[in-house]
Amino acid sequence: MLQDHKGDRHCKWVVKKVGKKVWEWRYREFFTVHSTLVNHKSGRGKCAWETFKVVHENGSSSFKSFANCGRHPRHFSFSGKNAAHISVDVSRGDHSRPTGVHSGWESVHHAGV
Repeated sequence: MLQDHKGDRHCKWVVKKVGKKVWEWRYREFFTVHSTLVNHKSGRGKCAWETFKVVHENGSSSFKSFANCGRHPRHFSFSGKNAAHISVDVSRGDHSRPTGVHSGWESVHHAGV
């Protein structure tokens, strides 16, 4: 209650701003990629390579590479979360890195936005 210059009391509305906390839902999409890599030309220094490119929802990229230098097929897998796009490039190479002709990036997964 406020008093004016005559001593009369008056009511006045006082506005208070109150912060309100609200839950924000964030969804995470987990993924697992399974792969079987076959080396048709095994031998000395002849390896099959596959490189996966994972583009995340925030725009960053990461790469995973696997090699098979033996005669028998090898199975690989890796996991992650929040992938917007996954591509693979298959090539030939030696024990340390891919050196041959590359297949080019082929799409494996594309998240619907």
